[in-house]
Amino acid sequence: MNQSQGSTADFLNYARKALDDRIDYYGKSTIRAEVLKDKERYVKNWPVRSCRLLTDTIRASCNESQSSCQVSGLLEFNLSNPANGKTSAGTSSFEYGIRFGAEGGRIFSENGKLQSARK
Repeated sequence: MNQSQGSTADFLNYARKALDDRIDYYGKSTIRAEVLKDKERYVKNWPVRSCRLLTDTIRASCNESQSSCQVSGLLEFNLSNPANGKTSAGTSSFEYGIRFGAEGGRIFSENGKLQSARK
């Protein structure tokens, strides 16, 4: 997938299904409900979102004995809020820890950092 432009509902539904009960969320152990609140604020602040993975930066490292993988890379983003006229664009890193079990993959860690921005 090189581009993501799903609806707010799709974004939040995916997050509800994909997040583990407790997530290492940007360095802090956080319950799923709090992470979802943060993501809801994000989509409210940025209702128009477009992201493109920089596929040559994506890396995955898996630990079979722990049934988990770490996935990292860079993405380009364009965000806007027509209601207040704000825009943001740039490049960000991402890192996800994914644990695999009977229900499939669940995100147990999420981290990232702004690499460059333009407004």
